[in-house]
Amino acid sequence: MEVSRLISTYEAARRLGISVRTLERHRQNKTGPVFLRLGRRVLYSVAELNRWCEENKTV
Repeated sequence: MEVSRLISTYEAARRLGISVRTLERHRQNKTGPVFLRLGRRVLYSVAELNRWCEENKTV
């Protein structure tokens, strides 16, 4: 993972415009953006969120 600013699950969900629960489901189903687990914390790279959005864009 590229070094980038890391944000919490709450911030990531807010940035994506989805609920925290939806983002958690994506994580459990392995369909969401790449994340980093540090102890009990789950963090997301802003660069990875942007990449995931681009890859999952629908027209």
